[in-house]
Amino acid sequence: MTSEQGAQGPHQVLYRKWRPQTLEQVVGQEHITRTLLNALERDRVGHAYLFTGPRGTGKTSTARILAKAINCETTGGTGEPCNECEPCKQITDASFLDLVEIDGASNRGIDEIRDLREKVRFMPARGRKKVYIIDEVHMLTAAAFNALLKTLEEPPDHVVFLLATTEPHAVPLTIASRCQRFDFQRIPEERAASLLGEISHAEGLKIEPEALNTVVKASGGSLRDAENLLEQLALTAGADATATDARRLFGIAGSGRARELIASLLGEKDLAAALRGLSGLHAAGVDMRQIHRELVNELRALMLVRAGAADVLDISDDEKGSARELAEKIELPVIRHALGQVAPLSVPSGSAPLPLEMAFAGISLSAETVQRGAEEGAQAVQQERTRVRETREAEPPPPRQRQQQAEPQQGAPQQQAEPQQRSPEPQMEPQQGAPQREQEQARPSPARTEPEYPRTGTRQSPMVAQRQGGAEPFEMPPGELTLETLRQNWRELVNGLRGVGSGGNLDAYLRSVSQPLAIENGDTIVIGFAHDFQKNKIDDPKYRHLVEQRFAVLLGKHYTIRCEKVGQEERGGHLVRAAQEMGGRVVSGGEKDESDDS
Repeated sequence: MTSEQGAQGPHQVLYRKWRPQTLEQVVGQEHITRTLLNALERDRVGHAYLFTGPRGTGKTSTARILAKAINCETTGGTGEPCNECEPCKQITDASFLDLVEIDGASNRGIDEIRDLREKVRFMPARGRKKVYIIDEVHMLTAAAFNALLKTLEEPPDHVVFLLATTEPHAVPLTIASRCQRFDFQRIPEERAASLLGEISHAEGLKIEPEALNTVVKASGGSLRDAENLLEQLALTAGADATATDARRLFGIAGSGRARELIASLLGEKDLAAALRGLSGLHAAGVDMRQIHRELVNELRALMLVRAGAADVLDISDDEKGSARELAEKIELPVIRHALGQVAPLSVPSGSAPLPLEMAFAGISLSAETVQRGAEEGAQAVQQERTRVRETREAEPPPPRQRQQQAEPQQGAPQQQAEPQQRSPEPQMEPQQGAPQREQEQARPSPARTEPEYPRTGTRQSPMVAQRQGGAEPFEMPPGELTLETLRQNWRELVNGLRGVGSGGNLDAYLRSVSQPLAIENGDTIVIGFAHDFQKNKIDDPKYRHLVEQRFAVLLGKHYTIRCEKVGQEERGGHLVRAAQEMGGRVVSGGEKDESDDS
């Protein structure tokens, strides 16, 4: 960048004199300038672009450079502008007829857009294409946007639209979707300070580097504002301005003074010292609005450093080290609480320090509570982790793992391993004198860990694995499973269905509305239901299979489930026979118990 760039004249402010004239000179937006340069070199420039981003980041300057590059006679519109041909010079001097710049804030009505639509049809007077730059396009009215929509969607081949805005959310989607959007970023402080140093050297200024950093901080990421503030500092404090001059001029306390306040308030827990420091800054003429801004930035830096994200901070390594030294003395919850108290404050320029004083007092009063809560929370988390670890260690291993643990070691007798393998399973001794076939039926089969009817493939779904896990066999009387034994253990058997089914509540369809009616052929359990809804649910093959599978785990043998509907009107069915076996008797509707006569 040279001092001769920009329009010539008796005097120009720095931001106009040092405005970039090529895409390469645009600072901090390489992701945009590289894309635009590729489009120029390949002659693939679009018909509409939308430049968005904070103020002073190069949106309008990039639009003008692109207009020059499109109409440059030397490159033929396929590269950087030469800034030597007549169109380039006229665009730099703002006298090029085929470049129309419209301020969206002052020309926001439908009449101005209709006039634009009429003039768009005319061919360029001198250049290759007509370029329309609409700045602050979000200020257009809804009617103006509607009038611009059709022209923006299908403009003539000789027209290019460049829209710029600081509020992209206010641009209708119908407009934004017809443009190539580029988001400009804030200028990094280090890059901005380096550029200000180059400008100062070229202008013959000997301003301290720390003073340049103060100017950059006061600009808020806007390079245009930084160049304006640099000129203001040079005019006020002279060509050899210091950091103290810059702080005094812009009312900036500096990160060191803000850090001192935070160190007194949070590090040393000395509210009186923090209030005295705040009062001293106010007496020295420091703007409380700027103090508030510095406190927020410093608390944010401490929070990020304490959280281990110092790399996202746009500050020097020395400042990061200073912030890390203070952050080690303060817990993260305390920093977050303080930031939550200070950041939402409204501190107008020139106001008294009362809002900040009240925030300091509130932070000091609640600091111990926040610290105690953080310690208790950390302790509770540690205790929960310890409890979970101990619970997992105390849990018995899965069946397959137990079987592996029970396998005999190499060289150990086989007789010593067998009892360990059979110990998890319920023992059911056959009755003496029973036939060999009945003894084989009475011996329970091992608990099933795989589905009775395996699906295609070898991988089980998580739901099936959940349904099969966690069901341990409960104690059953030895011998053949009888109806009486089944009824006595029916509640425990139903409870074993908890967690089974898509909703994990399959046991609810059997509890209090079902009763085992019979055991047929030694392998079929007949269940009676009082209502059709529950019967139909369990009778569904999908859920019946789940019940059979869980019963096989609990009973040690696979049983087929058959569902029946029973009611008061039925006589002679399984339910009546079951009641008679338990000592009941059938009373007809016309009979009356003799005990009722009195």
